[in-house]
Amino acid sequence: MDDVSASWAETVWSQRCRRCGGNALTYHLYGMVGPPDVDLNGLLDAKRVVLEGCTVGPDSLTWTCTECSHGWN
Repeated sequence: MDDVSASWAETVWSQRCRRCGGNALTYHLYGMVGPPDVDLNGLLDAKRVVLEGCTVGPDSLTWTCTECSHGWN
C-alpha cells in the first residue's frame, strides 16, 4: 500500500461525527471503482464505505454517522 492509499484508509477509520462525536461513520464513495489500492473490501465489509455509483449531486453525502444518522458533505 502506498502512502496516499494508507492515508486515505486512515482518514476513513479516524473520522468523527460532527454532531454526536461518534466514530462509526460511513464514507460515500462515488464513481467507477477500479482495482483498489487499499483494502476496499475490508472497508465495505465493515460498512465504513458504501459505493454510491457515478452520479454526484449537490445533496450527495460524503459521510454518514451510523450512530445518530447525521450526514454531511
